[in-house]
Amino acid sequence: MKCNICYYNAEPGKWNPKSMEQIIEMYKTLLKVESEPDLVQVTWWEPTLHPQILEILRFLHASKVRHLMLNTNGIKIANDDDFVAELQKIKKWFEVYLQFDSLNDDTLKQIRNRSMIEIREKALEKIEKAGISTTLVCVIQKGLNDNEIPEIIEYAKKWKCVRWVVFQPISDVWRNKTSWDYRITLSEIRQKIIDDKTNEFEVEDMIPLPCDPHKISIWYAMKNIVDWNPIIKPVTWKIPKSFITDTRGTVQYH
Repeated sequence: MKCNICYYNAEPGKWNPKSMEQIIEMYKTLLKVESEPDLVQVTWWEPTLHPQILEILRFLHASKVRHLMLNTNGIKIANDDDFVAELQKIKKWFEVYLQFDSLNDDTLKQIRNRSMIEIREKALEKIEKAGISTTLVCVIQKGLNDNEIPEIIEYAKKWKCVRWVVFQPISDVWRNKTSWDYRITLSEIRQKIIDDKTNEFEVEDMIPLPCDPHKISIWYAMKNIVDWNPIIKPVTWKIPKSFITDTRGTVQYH
């Protein structure tokens, strides 16, 4: 792909994959900083194109990393059943960080430079069938897809495999060229969710993270699907804020 908004400036034929040996050395360096890393996300231009991607994922899954993520556009997942079968083998403490952005194909063509609706739907169907957790990752551009935020939340509810939805304000990098003020702040995204009365989230359900309060706001909910009907119950307000915001100690979780 040659996405218009890619911060790597990636495109076909323009890549330089790291070797397995380099990745192992990177992992060793990580362990010098974090003896038991909470999270590692495998990312790149499109990591599923790496000739040793499964070897990389198996290595990290068997390591001291507590939670492993694969950042992908979903094309290989949609088209390669054998690849999905291998991901299914490591699905515990693993998730697919799936590029999503929009439910409108014209919008996706502006953001990703190609039609992606069918690919995304097919990838989600494969992930759902395999019982693999996933996060829908949406780059938000003002005046283009910010009005879709409530619709995307509703769409995410129906999938058992979807554990998270991430909304990321667009960055002004590389090929991203627009003729209007496309920038959107975290506060504006948060307010759109609060103002939308079709979802269950209120102002107290979303709090900033202390590591990057101007960049990251999170909310938690319990999801249960009964007879194909999703039931969402926000629980952020039930968690003591000090549990999330106190950076003086280390929080152990499972």
